[in-house]
Amino acid sequence: MNLLTAEPTPTPTHSSIEQQQSNSETKPDAESNPLDWWKLQAPSYPVLAKLAKTYLCICASSSPSERLFSASGNILSKKRTLLMPEKLNMLVFLAKNL
Repeated sequence: MNLLTAEPTPTPTHSSIEQQQSNSETKPDAESNPLDWWKLQAPSYPVLAKLAKTYLCICASSSPSERLFSASGNILSKKRTLLMPEKLNMLVFLAKNL
């Protein structure tokens, strides 16, 4: 609490604390595995480590998109050329998520 203005002192958020800590930490080198580095830094940066684990583990592959196009090709045939795009999207979604 600030005694002069009688206003409470703002508490720092997780992200501001992590940002301050990141300025003093060592950076990973180019040859290191980013997921391993974040695993080691997780106690210091819990929020950022969780985000890194979520987004750095995404596999860079074209297989899911190829499967999606294949599924949509199976659904949209010569007999179904009058399907509205919204209906086709729903059918592809259902085919890939059921």
